[in-house]
Amino acid sequence: MKPPKALSAQQLRFIEEYLRGAHPRKAAERAGYRDCSAYGAQRMLARPFIQAELARRTESVQQRVIGTDWVLARLAAEAEADLADLYAPDGTIRPVSEWPLIWRQGLVAGVETTKRGTGEAAAVVEKIRLCDRIRRIDMIGKHTGVQAFREKAPEGDDGALKAMVEAARRRVVEKKM
Repeated sequence: MKPPKALSAQQLRFIEEYLRGAHPRKAAERAGYRDCSAYGAQRMLARPFIQAELARRTESVQQRVIGTDWVLARLAAEAEADLADLYAPDGTIRPVSEWPLIWRQGLVAGVETTKRGTGEAAAVVEKIRLCDRIRRIDMIGKHTGVQAFREKAPEGDDGALKAMVEAARRRVVEKKM
C-alpha cells in the first residue's frame, strides 16, 4: 500500500486516541470509524504510515520528558564535577563564562568578589559558595534503581528479620507519640 501524502483528519484522530491509551478498536470508534472490529483496528494500526506517525509522536514526547535516567545521570555528573575546573593554572578563579556548564547550572550557590586595599597593593579576594554535593550523593543512593541505603535482611535468618520489623514498628509508634 502506497502511503498517502498526508494523513486524514480521521487517521490523525485515531492516532491521538491510541496514544491516549485507548485500545485500537476503541481508538477507531472514537475517531469516527463505523463498525470497526478489533481486527480492522489492528490492520489500521499496522499500516506503515500510521506506524511512522506514531513513532514520530512518541519520540517527540520522550525527548520532552525528563526521566529517572536523566535525573540519575545529572546527579552523577554534579557529584563528580571537578572543582579544579574553576581555577586557572595560576591559581586564580576563571571568569564564570569559562566554567564548565555543569558548574554554571546550579553547583555554585554564589560568588563574592571583594577588593581590599588601594593602588598596587590592592588584593582581590574571591569566594565561591558551593551547593551541597553530599546531598546529591545521598539522592543518588536513595534512587529507586540504586537503593544503596536500603536495609537488607540476612538470608536464612528469620529471627533477624523479625527483630528488624519489630524495631521499625517501635520507631513508628514512638514518632506518633
